[in-house]
Amino acid sequence: MEGEAGPNEFNDMITRNNGSEFSRFVSFLTSQSDYFFEIVNDRQGSGRVRRLLGKFQETDEILLNAIVHRFIDIMTGKYSYLVALTAFRVSRSFELFRRTLRDALYLASDVIGCIALNQMITESKGFFRDQLLHEIADNADWLSMDDSGNFVVQHVLNLRDLECTNLVAFRLYSHYVALSSEKRGSYIVEQVLESGSMIALYLVVSNLIKCGGFTLSRLARHEFGNYVVKKALNVTRREGRFDLFLGLVRMLKVSPFLDLLRVSQHGRNIVAILDSTTIM
Repeated sequence: MEGEAGPNEFNDMITRNNGSEFSRFVSFLTSQSDYFFEIVNDRQGSGRVRRLLGKFQETDEILLNAIVHRFIDIMTGKYSYLVALTAFRVSRSFELFRRTLRDALYLASDVIGCIALNQMITESKGFFRDQLLHEIADNADWLSMDDSGNFVVQHVLNLRDLECTNLVAFRLYSHYVALSSEKRGSYIVEQVLESGSMIALYLVVSNLIKCGGFTLSRLARHEFGNYVVKKALNVTRREGRFDLFLGLVRMLKVSPFLDLLRVSQHGRNIVAILDSTTIM
């Protein structure tokens, strides 16, 4: 794996595609756990080990056992997580899925693990994916507040799974104002609003209305929150939910909230919507 001759010898072995040779090589490669992890977490080593997968069932099983043995380390390694993903893609290993589900929340809160988890969710289908989506949805409140977990919540919302979206929306109820005041959190609230779920739309907007005129006005003037309020106005009007749309408009048009919006750097787009709306 190292030195000038290493890559050529490795390529020659791949070309020969000899099962017994592969087996000896893979057995040696995985014989020491620390050595194996060092190899798969190296950029070139990761690429070469991935080339070994899918050649022979026997060697795939040896590599899978080695990955499972160092699962957390490998799934949170800069290059090693790619080996685990390739192994899952090749084998559809139940054990790899089981470990992913078991450690999903740890992976979600890790800077590399969240990337690996998102790809595992994308690669999974049917029952596997449903289980992972439910695990993320059930913990969407604190994951949305976490720098890494936030990306996982965004990812599952992007899948447009209606049941998962509704579960996330319920879990985040009462957190929408706080999330809207954060850059990444506001992305999640906007995704929920644009999800196409009428249940999720109601949950977000009713939460914004419930917070009161002062808080809603402050949010509408906030550097991130103004995008959420604008999105809520546009989506409720587009979807014909005029009860929710007018509920927001009435609160924001009350003096002095409208006056504050007019002189706000971030509230001008919202003022344009309010001025174009006539309340009967």
